[in-house]
Amino acid sequence: KLFSENQILYHFGDETVMKHLSSRVEANKFCVGECVYDKVVLPYCECLDSHTVGLLRMYLSNGGKLLVMGEIPQMMDGENANLSFLQSNITMEELCKQNPISVKYNKKNIHWG
Repeated sequence: KLFSENQILYHFGDETVMKHLSSRVEANKFCVGECVYDKVVLPYCECLDSHTVGLLRMYLSNGGKLLVMGEIPQMMDGENANLSFLQSNITMEELCKQNPISVKYNKKNIHWG
């Protein structure tokens, strides 16, 4: 609801789908299939898959923008893990102000704002 109210376009990421679509990080972009994102929002969750954790680590180390909603996950692959590197480096206010939004889909750039 928060994103819709602020007219922020979004996709839900599914860890299994991301793994099967050969998700990757290119510079400071998070890529899932043919879609390329310059911002990632991590909703509250208890556990992440190690593949997702690896992608997020690389994305952040390359300067990617992450907004963590709530507490960071405490588990990876069902085991306790230190995921303290998952810290927001963008605020909701900054996310709302950043325009235009650009998504690359099927090798075409789509712009909003």
